[in-house]
Amino acid sequence: MPSANSAGASADTARSWKHAEGDAAPPKHGRDRNLLERVASALVLAPPVIAAAIWGGTLFDLLVFAFTAAALREWLRMTWPDPPVQYAVIAYLGLFFLLVATWTGGLWPALATGLIAGAGLLSMARLSGAQHPWLSTFGLAYVGASLVALAWLRGHDPHGWQDLLFVLPVIWASDIGGYALGKALGGPKLWPRISPKKTWAGVIGGFALAGLVGFAWAEGFGAPLEPTLLVTALVAALGLAGDLFESALKRRYGFKDSGGLIPGHGGVLDRIDAALLAVPGFALLVALAGRLTAWH
Repeated sequence: MPSANSAGASADTARSWKHAEGDAAPPKHGRDRNLLERVASALVLAPPVIAAAIWGGTLFDLLVFAFTAAALREWLRMTWPDPPVQYAVIAYLGLFFLLVATWTGGLWPALATGLIAGAGLLSMARLSGAQHPWLSTFGLAYVGASLVALAWLRGHDPHGWQDLLFVLPVIWASDIGGYALGKALGGPKLWPRISPKKTWAGVIGGFALAGLVGFAWAEGFGAPLEPTLLVTALVAALGLAGDLFESALKRRYGFKDSGGLIPGHGGVLDRIDAALLAVPGFALLVALAGRLTAWH
């Protein structure tokens, strides 16, 4: 009978094969197809998101809830593939109650709701024998923060839709600029152990294109230039951190993609990984310092 150590070694070997397959450079036609899929997915997804952000109300909040619930499902799929049904149900209910708390009270009641729901889920995960109860439960806080931030940004101010039309394109531009320049130039890797395909050239490209969006926003709408560019850099940096964090999570559990729902992007969590840190960071800045990127 194989020992626990040999079983662990086999799992590690299988995981290494997964990483090796995911890290191998695809042929040129494969890269071109992947880029076309990413562009096509963006063209399909961006217009309804922008339209819902402008329209606001329940439609926007439910769209955000659907995205974050799908991301939470993928988080659980990676960190705890077979949780008890009651755990999954309470996790999704907790996510919904975060939205309700944001509707009724704003950021701080939502924070209190998240702490209560998280404590209950953590206790249940421990009692149910989860291998990593803290990490599995953290998924609710991680994707829930983005849900709360988006709902609050849109609902706390009549001009909240302007905040969304600033922060979302900055995140998208950072992702597109990083992908395009990284693929075009290659070069030294940023952090090979965590994200073997991400290069320093891609980081520069992401910050550059995000900066252009911030500059265009300030020039086009009369927002103050220096604060706008500083906020743009902060959003891009948080987006990069979110991307790296999800990459680290996938590598820890041996996944190339969090899912396969979106062609060219993998899962929902793959698509919104940058927003999961960037949007809450931006919302916190707005709550503490006001609307630094407001147009005139």
